[in-house]
Amino acid sequence: MALPLRHLGQVVLLSYCGLSAPFIVGLEFLGGILIMLGLGSRLIALLLTCDMLVAFIAADREALFSIFSDPDNFCAATPYTFLIAFLIVLIFGPGRLSLDALPTKHWGAGLSPRGA
Repeated sequence: MALPLRHLGQVVLLSYCGLSAPFIVGLEFLGGILIMLGLGSRLIALLLTCDMLVAFIAADREALFSIFSDPDNFCAATPYTFLIAFLIVLIFGPGRLSLDALPTKHWGAGLSPRGA
């Protein structure tokens, strides 16, 4: 059941907590492990970036809206560090020491193992 909140956006975000909470918990747990290993990093980073944006909207709305008026409040918010970290992985990729980089090292720049 939805929590009775004043803002329509928050009601929409929190109305399906029972369905989305197990998915988000699994995403944050398994996604964090996959990010550390560097496996499927960009896809996981995209999902976790969306998760952190929703965390900003749902939990730290005043910090999100104070991005220009009070940037220190925005940067001190809990989701900020994770949001920036996932954006860096999303934009720049996992790096050389990741499991995503192993096929490139093994097979070269080609997309297939035989280089066809």
